[in-house]
Amino acid sequence: MRWCESQKSRIVFVIAGAFGANDELKKRANAQLSLSDLTFNHHLAQALILEQVYRAISIWKNLPYHND
Repeated sequence: MRWCESQKSRIVFVIAGAFGANDELKKRANAQLSLSDLTFNHHLAQALILEQVYRAISIWKNLPYHND
């Protein structure tokens, strides 16, 4: 979570298409994450990202998570 504590003012998540992001976009990125080797539609990818961000922040801030 080092990148969350950096001085950056915002974090932007880009959901690429079925064939991935183009090289220009990849060069601009400070970090890249992959949800899976599978291909998801944009709605499912967005839900997965939101849930993982929520879970990470909950753990990071020592908040109880729904299965505790």
